[in-house]
Amino acid sequence: MVQYIAKVDGQVTRLEEPAPDCWVNITPPFNHEELEEIAQRFEVPIDFLTDPLDLDERSRYEREEDVRLIIVNTPLLNELEEEIDAIFITVPVGIILTPDYIITVTSFENPILKRFADGKVKNFDPEDERMFVLQIFEQTVLRYLNCLKQLNLKRNLIEQELYDSSRNKELKQLLSIEKAWYTSSTRLVPTNC
Repeated sequence: MVQYIAKVDGQVTRLEEPAPDCWVNITPPFNHEELEEIAQRFEVPIDFLTDPLDLDERSRYEREEDVRLIIVNTPLLNELEEEIDAIFITVPVGIILTPDYIITVTSFENPILKRFADGKVKNFDPEDERMFVLQIFEQTVLRYLNCLKQLNLKRNLIEQELYDSSRNKELKQLLSIEKAWYTSSTRLVPTNC
């Protein structure tokens, strides 16, 4: 799905067609042919649109003539989580800066980009590309902090359940050792172990 988003009279507005200085937001569902059309229409290298779709893509900056690519990994809740899977995964978001447009592309619905599209980010204006990129970074950091907070809460709940279980005496001892080691290692770094 391709959305054209601009700020009109102070309101985030979806446009029917792209206009200079608008934000082009590409989210699923889409196919490779659509990406090729977008690459031609906005004069963007096709790999700038396809690289961020690879879940193993690393964060980076790249430039080709007047077009710049920034890839940043953002945390998402793992919808397919099983007991042994991670609660959160990271998914790349491509930010493509052209002389006239800002294009974002990702392989999953992204809550960070959704906040911008819904007008929930203060002072968001796609016309100011530097501020927009910095705001994406800021929202990504806030999202990471929120995910870490949730992980810590879940860890504390599981730890408490283990302490409350009378059958796990040895596990309690291991947890207290691990916690003691972690606490002391953050204060003092051992010089020879």
